[in-house]
Amino acid sequence: MEKNQDNVHHHPETKADALLSILKQQESAAICFSGGTDSTFLLYAAKTALKNRVIALTARSATVSTDEIMAAKKICQLLDVPHVIVETSEMQSTDFTANPSDRCYHCKKIRLAQLIHAATARNMLCLMDGENRDDAKDYRPGRLASDEQGVLHPLEMAGLTKSEIRELSRQAGLSNWNQPSNACLASRIPHGQPITLEKLERIDRCETFLRSQGVSSIIRVRHDGGVARIEIAPPDLEKLSDESLRKRIILFLKQNGFHAIAVDMEGYRTGSLNMHP
Repeated sequence: MEKNQDNVHHHPETKADALLSILKQQESAAICFSGGTDSTFLLYAAKTALKNRVIALTARSATVSTDEIMAAKKICQLLDVPHVIVETSEMQSTDFTANPSDRCYHCKKIRLAQLIHAATARNMLCLMDGENRDDAKDYRPGRLASDEQGVLHPLEMAGLTKSEIRELSRQAGLSNWNQPSNACLASRIPHGQPITLEKLERIDRCETFLRSQGVSSIIRVRHDGGVARIEIAPPDLEKLSDESLRKRIILFLKQNGFHAIAVDMEGYRTGSLNMHP
């Protein structure tokens, strides 16, 4: 497999060919499927390469937003790929709920074991995820868990970057080619503050509400004690100057247990709670 990486050139189309070659070396595959841009493109490519020898596995727990599960279901229907939702139990692990800086490692270790079990039960011989070449630049303790459990990273192996995946997805007609990246709801809670079901449900409700108000294409409600810190895409910050919208947001978030609401004037940025892991 590694041999393919050496032959990859800089054109996205060449890398896409390399991806198909990597995938065709597998007899069958289960894809860790979140419904995001990366895992959607991987699923599309795997369907192309492996035909009916591919399935999508989506982890469901309190850490995954309800919107994300619905989006994943819809994409699998469009791509005509069998979709299995796997209930995962990371919330039962105090290693995870204590919210240490390597929280993602503990979550992924549990999740992947359960996804591998689901894949094996369906005679799928390998598990793949949508990590790409750019992901190595971010703080990702979950990567160690996936490597320990033998998960393959075909997009990364083919040398594909996020922007290249978006372009190839656009060319393929995939509707979510330009979808903003998402992250597990636990990432909204600062390290060291316990992760609870109540907090995750509150975050999910508040972010769903903000999306329904057309606030921004990117929304994070950071849960810091009783304070909600809203991060949205910087170009959308001016929308919050609308008095009526601001009042609706304040009312809804206070009804959902926050006693103070702040807006991060820097706007959304990846891993803002990972600055000091």
